[in-house]
Amino acid sequence: MNKDIQPNNDPSSGSENQSKMNRRKALKYIGTGAGVLAVGGGTGFYGYRRSLRISSSDAAKLRNVRFVIAGGSIGGITVAARLLRAVPDANVTIIEPKSVHHYQPGYTLVAAGVYKKEDVLFDQESLFLSGMRWVKDYVAAFEPEKNRVKTGSGDYVEY
Repeated sequence: MNKDIQPNNDPSSGSENQSKMNRRKALKYIGTGAGVLAVGGGTGFYGYRRSLRISSSDAAKLRNVRFVIAGGSIGGITVAARLLRAVPDANVTIIEPKSVHHYQPGYTLVAAGVYKKEDVLFDQESLFLSGMRWVKDYVAAFEPEKNRVKTGSGDYVEY
């Protein structure tokens, strides 16, 4: 069994780490992530609501957490926006190689003749909120044991 998902194995559960916030705990509070985006209804991980209402003390702890989002599609942008709304000065990085965003749900309306193709194409950077850091590259590898992501150019983005 993967030790990261065993009950009572939360790295922040030790007495010396009681006041620290880690990414897993942050995602519990914020209720965002790929699993939440795929789940219907009003709850996310561990039954927490997808609400971004968190206490000011928890928001202060999240300022020290570095979030890296692989992919600047509508899902990645939404997660980043929710993080920044919850913690305005959070450290949020999106790794996305494309400069043009294709709003894919709009393609059904292009096919129906309601929209033109240009109506569903957007400048990627125009969709990012202030405070989001954009690494214009693709993810080549995830290195969770080192808390970093390797990009196609060989650079590392730590989280």
